Amino acid sequence: MLWRLHPQDSARSLAPNPHRFTLRGEPSGWDFPPLCPNCGAAATQRLVREKVFRRLHAESPNTYVTASLAVPFCDDCLAAHRAASRPGSRWGQWLASFASIDMLNAVYPAIGAAITLWMALNALFDGHVGRFLAMLLLTAGFAAVAWFQRRRVWLRTAWLRASPQGEVARAFDFSDDVAPAFESSRYVCTVRDARFAAEFIALNRAREWVPGSSAARRERQRADRKGWIVGAVVLALVVASVIDDWLG
Repeated sequence: MLWRLHPQDSARSLAPNPHRFTLRGEPSGWDFPPLCPNCGAAATQRLVREKVFRRLHAESPNTYVTASLAVPFCDDCLAAHRAASRPGSRWGQWLASFASIDMLNAVYPAIGAAITLWMALNALFDGHVGRFLAMLLLTAGFAAVAWFQRRRVWLRTAWLRASPQGEVARAFDFSDDVAPAFESSRYVCTVRDARFAAEFIALNRAREWVPGSSAARRERQRADRKGWIVGAVVLALVVASVIDDWLG
């Protein structure tokens, strides 16, 4: 069974595997045992787990980010995953970038480049070398803008081209950063196999975040202090602005 990559915006959307951990630091820095998280057998290769996360913003449009993590899997589970997976076509991936209205910012300069190139060739055929060079320079400018905007939109729509993940891949799942403001990053992961889970958390014990622990309380206290400092700075700027308007 394939699971389409619907954007996640909370750790509640993770695969409901029986073993769940919260770890500090980026997932790319986690240590993995040489085991398969799906069945517990010896792992010889890695499968790239692709995820799409939706980040909600109160006063601006939501944004989407992609993340990937190479997770060990055994040969049999990898074969089962590949048999159930169907990679998307290159044509479909290319068309996915046009799902954003921002692509018009690349289309219009590209049209401008085509028009000025045609004008440049006409000028060359008529023997107007100066006009040809001017139009050619303008064509290069339009083409550069079109390329830059195309690349920008391609990166912003990367989440639309992420490959669907099967049931095997969901044996190890991970979230986006769930830490509140001013706290160091931390991520939630869920694991299907008990043996893999035991060895995984043993390898990452120093990274484990436990609610209510002394380390968690110290982290929250530091974050509170940073929040008060930022709040005080913002308040001071607002007061200074009001005083400046009043005096002016």
